Amino acid sequence: MATAILRFHRTVPLEVFESFAATVAGSAETQPGYLGWQVSVLTSDRLDWAIAVTFRDEAALDQWLDTIPPSGPALPDPAPPTPLPAGLEIVVDGSPRTPGLGLVLHRIEWGTETAFIAAQIELTELAAASPGYRGTTVLPPTSEDGRWTSLIRFRTEQRLQDWMESGTRQSALPRLREQLGGKFHVVTHQSFGSTVRIEDGVAEVTPNWKTNMVVLLVLYPTVMLLSRFVDPLIRRLGTDVWLTMFLSQVISVSLLTWVLMPAAGRALQGWLDPKKGAGRRANLGGALVVIAGYAVFLTIFGSVEYLQFWRQ
Repeated sequence: MATAILRFHRTVPLEVFESFAATVAGSAETQPGYLGWQVSVLTSDRLDWAIAVTFRDEAALDQWLDTIPPSGPALPDPAPPTPLPAGLEIVVDGSPRTPGLGLVLHRIEWGTETAFIAAQIELTELAAASPGYRGTTVLPPTSEDGRWTSLIRFRTEQRLQDWMESGTRQSALPRLREQLGGKFHVVTHQSFGSTVRIEDGVAEVTPNWKTNMVVLLVLYPTVMLLSRFVDPLIRRLGTDVWLTMFLSQVISVSLLTWVLMPAAGRALQGWLDPKKGAGRRANLGGALVVIAGYAVFLTIFGSVEYLQFWRQ
């Protein structure tokens, strides 16, 4: 499943926003792969106003998002006032695609909803004092899933992790657990091949051996291709070998950090998930896929002379 969380500024009355949310949902209901929508908790000015729309997969979600102009879906004429868009987050198969976004899933006892929302507002007020904090969205459960969802946004992944591990948050968690009456866990986006889950305050992280295997999978072809096509171009500028190597590594690290590792992480997210990919069968299956990738790249660079930079 793929979900878009569309956030808005409070530029219209509450009842106007609720009507607008229904219009947004209506624009999605006729699209292929549509599964449902929900509006965020709107009762506190500490929490974001947002609309969450879910589709079967990322391709269907993208198709719908491409039909929405920046100002929002088409409205009848004369159109009522509409809220000002504030941002967009994407969650695919339970994992945030937006850096700096933490996703927290809660199961709470029936009848504790008001106390739960109050606890979320209290955590939001505490987080607001943390560097890099950008906002919190709380989504009520759907009919298919009885869990509440909290989305907390920070400017960077590091700022998010600083808050998750902070003494301020840790000291507030026991009181939150009492109000929940159930379990919760956190999933955060990681840009360099790892996923972090926090189950009832205990962190679980992708094992290093998996992250290292993925790094090698994308690093090897990157270095080979840079050596074949980019390094000769740099040397033509008259640079010495030591500077050529430095510039080549700058390009390599940049590609790995912002393009290749995030892409590999999405492709292998089930295997890299410290919970979903923890079983023996899952570990072995994912490792074999990565090893098959090694074999493909070794075969290509070992047999295609045009790519063999040492022969050029």
